[in-house]
Amino acid sequence: MHKFIFIAVLFVATTLNGNVNAGPAAYKTGYHYNIARQITGVVHPDPDNSGSLLFQAMRKSYNSAGLLEKEQWGELASWPSYQIEPKDWHDFSVHRSKTYRYDKYKMLVANVERNRHGTIKKITQYSYDEFGRLKCEMVNMSTTMAPDPCIARHHNVNSQHSVWDRVTKYEYNTHNQPLRVIKAYGTPLQQDYQSYTYSGLLKDTVKDANGNLTDYQYDGYGRLTHIYYPSKTERGTASNSDYQQYWYDANDNKKKLRQRDGTVINYTFDALNRITKKDLPGTVADVYYGYNNQNLERYARFGSASGQGISNSYNGFGELVSTTTNLTGNTRTFRYVYDKNGNQITVIYPDGESFASTYDGLDRLNNVTEGQNNAVYQLTYGSNGLRSKTTRLGYNTTETL
Repeated sequence: MHKFIFIAVLFVATTLNGNVNAGPAAYKTGYHYNIARQITGVVHPDPDNSGSLLFQAMRKSYNSAGLLEKEQWGELASWPSYQIEPKDWHDFSVHRSKTYRYDKYKMLVANVERNRHGTIKKITQYSYDEFGRLKCEMVNMSTTMAPDPCIARHHNVNSQHSVWDRVTKYEYNTHNQPLRVIKAYGTPLQQDYQSYTYSGLLKDTVKDANGNLTDYQYDGYGRLTHIYYPSKTERGTASNSDYQQYWYDANDNKKKLRQRDGTVINYTFDALNRITKKDLPGTVADVYYGYNNQNLERYARFGSASGQGISNSYNGFGELVSTTTNLTGNTRTFRYVYDKNGNQITVIYPDGESFASTYDGLDRLNNVTEGQNNAVYQLTYGSNGLRSKTTRLGYNTTETL
């Protein structure tokens, strides 16, 4: 039985990796897996075809317990064969990496981020209480590990400046709910960033670092009915007059809302729990909503379902292809065109003016033009996958882009 499972998993992994062997193609991403079905490598399509940018790639390695041990991001000079394990990619240039460390209980205790030269850029450490709950999180302000993530160290940057490690400590009740989030723990700037109280399993109050208290109340089904906001005159208390209130229908939809200014909004829902009417107070026109079979909003109209408002249409992929408004008495339509990868490539305005966008092989925006040829915005990317240059073109003498 164990042998059969092993063979089955190996077959799946080999089959999936086999897709990578077909070679590169536009918009195709290749994945490598190990026998445990964990991703060991990802190869993205060439972003600029014959340009200077290469194949963006990522690889992962795991320890004997199957825990993620290392991640590396960089470039491949060529599309690799599936028969070559990611750890053996000979033409892989690493731009950044992240390593993970665990304790004997397999709990994450540190991650270390490095640049392309292997220089440490950031260390984050973690500690846990006896119940396995996160106790302290330290953003290390040096390149050496701290003995205890709950003890902030003081570092001298130079003769005039110094910094503390950034420690956040968490405290819990017996139900594993957070009681306090303490930031800058162990430093002169220590503060109770957030404090909580509970009524059973429901959150009762939240207090921020400035002592502002927000109070929550619930009905017999555990649904939120009131939010009492902090008092403007007395720190540490909630106001009895500044609040929001909610009412529910039998399907737990919020059918009525009392806002902080005292106004009340009523909602009507259809059999699919979609809002079909928003009943606004006073003489303000109510809003009516309609949907298609994809649960996408077809219209939002004022006064009635046939009144003035906004109408939308979509293609089979759920992409918005047009939106029409007649709120001012004049009908105006915006139209949208997409490529096969779902990127919006054209926007046509009611006056016929249009803007076109182009994307690279990684679906990153690289050009925006007015009409067909008048470039207004250009983006350039570096070999590390990050944006390296942004060009914004100005207006001409007739104030046209």
